[in-house]
Amino acid sequence: DPNTLKGSTSLAIGQINSTTAAGHTVYIVGGTAAVSADVATSLTDLGYTVSRVSGADRVATADAVATKIRTLMDFGTNWDSETTVFLTTARNFADAVAVSGLAWKNKSPILLVEPGDALSAGTKAVLDSAVNSIEHVIILGGTAAVSAAVETEVKTILNGAAGTTAIKTTRVGGTDRYDTAKKLMELRTKSTTLNGYGETATNVILVNGTSHQDGLSATQQGCTACAAGTHAIINASRLITSDRCDVVIAGGTEAAFTASSIAGFTNMTAFSSEGISRPFDRDRDGFVMGEGAGILILEEKQVAEARGAKIYAEILGGASNADAHHITAPAPGGSGAKKCIELALDDSGLEPKSIAYINAHGTSTPMNDMGEAQAINSVFGDNGPLVSSTKGITGHTLGAAGAIEAVAVIAAMQKSLIPPTAGFTNPDPEMPEINLVHGQPIPWTPSPAISNSFGFGGHNGCLVIGPA
Repeated sequence: DPNTLKGSTSLAIGQINSTTAAGHTVYIVGGTAAVSADVATSLTDLGYTVSRVSGADRVATADAVATKIRTLMDFGTNWDSETTVFLTTARNFADAVAVSGLAWKNKSPILLVEPGDALSAGTKAVLDSAVNSIEHVIILGGTAAVSAAVETEVKTILNGAAGTTAIKTTRVGGTDRYDTAKKLMELRTKSTTLNGYGETATNVILVNGTSHQDGLSATQQGCTACAAGTHAIINASRLITSDRCDVVIAGGTEAAFTASSIAGFTNMTAFSSEGISRPFDRDRDGFVMGEGAGILILEEKQVAEARGAKIYAEILGGASNADAHHITAPAPGGSGAKKCIELALDDSGLEPKSIAYINAHGTSTPMNDMGEAQAINSVFGDNGPLVSSTKGITGHTLGAAGAIEAVAVIAAMQKSLIPPTAGFTNPDPEMPEINLVHGQPIPWTPSPAISNSFGFGGHNGCLVIGPA
């Protein structure tokens, strides 16, 4: 809050261990309105050194954030070693912060473009000073690719000073933000190659801010939020299919009954006021938190067969993306979830008609269940596959949910029974038609199935599982 600490923010500061404050600095980033002095006072009282990073407006704040990160990491001072540079627009401080996460991971500086197509004066100066070590410039575009003017300007600076040496440029952009996100994800998987481009070469990454926040956010491959278990299994399967591993132990675990998590979800009004989980029901009013774990042993099929292992199921494919729409709410119409389902089908080489069962994320929150139903209906139609949510039984186990539900799908295959949606009584008249299983389990012939996980912040994951 601009004027005072609220709810979980106050609680979070109260959880900070003051015994570790000595020698630590907390940087408070403010936008157009500076963060209130109450925040700084609270941290100072705990013994931390507090530094304000803000500007007169969002653009000035973005510049201050990027400058501070460069200063902290001592970036841009040694161009003889390999370095990656992110070039981002200063449209608002959220852009700078979004890029800073990836920049920090790669120990990379952030340079700024004016809120348009031109390189800033400071960026020109850095590029000009690095002409003898830069050989490759990677330009990242969102919905609209970085304009050719930027590429031309970069080449003019670098080629002009480097004599006959040709500067390689790579444009990374797609037909829409999801296509761009996919290309960024592919680029990210090549990070080892990028970071090792050459002993004396430097990679410079330029990001246009017109829509890169959507694209860059959607490239994140960490195991995040309520989709963490699903993300872990997807990433583990890719380690095997890429021949990097033969066996991977993957899954998720959660023990979230702590004061901070309970207070946070309570302040968000995410919990059911009645303590009842009713996935997809007309009267659903929030989730019921649970704890648990689900673990799978993933193994290359030939390796498992060679040792005589019992094979329960096969991971056919999977996908993850991010809505980049809101801190908690899903994208309108379930568009992010819809795209994730489509990407998972594409990854597995299956058509929608091949899917016989969907284990839904189905948290019992009004917006999540509506968005997921819209996504399922959009992909599969009114007469789509059987759908159920097991959270009416387990509660929402947050980071463990995707892994536990993957196990539930495999158990459904082993028993040839699809579990019902516990807690469901009354259909929601405003919800699109989905083929929801409730009341009693339904016998089925095990076939390809999807396990959905759609977490707060638009972190989506879809896992496609087939019978052994």
